[in-house]
Amino acid sequence: FGLYYVHVARERHATDLQALESRFALAGEYAGRALPPNAVVLATQQSGSIRFHGRRDTIAWDAIPEHDLDAYLDRLRAAGRTPFIALEDEEEPRFRRRFDGQRAGALDWRPMAEIHAPVRVRFYDPLSARTSPRSD
Repeated sequence: FGLYYVHVARERHATDLQALESRFALAGEYAGRALPPNAVVLATQQSGSIRFHGRRDTIAWDAIPEHDLDAYLDRLRAAGRTPFIALEDEEEPRFRRRFDGQRAGALDWRPMAEIHAPVRVRFYDPLSARTSPRSD
């Protein structure tokens, strides 16, 4: 029976969980270290880790109306907040589709940071949208 449980643990990647989950702590720590105290991060997968590890406010980007992203970012700035976007690789296509046709929805500028873990997390500064085109 012991070998069976070892097989099941390997098959279900139980031994890989620490590496797979490391992105949460790494992204949250980055947010706390690199983002200003008035930051608000639009995130879904990373929202809890950014609040817990980084002590920065978050808003679930999938709760923002599809045609309201740019105006929403403007309202945050008018309220004295600095918005950022944090996305895992698999979230980027959904983000682009959801906010298609909006300046910030294109994500066509370089991310300000990439957290390299088994699942990559990118941080974007929407103010960079006009100044640093993406080349990748």
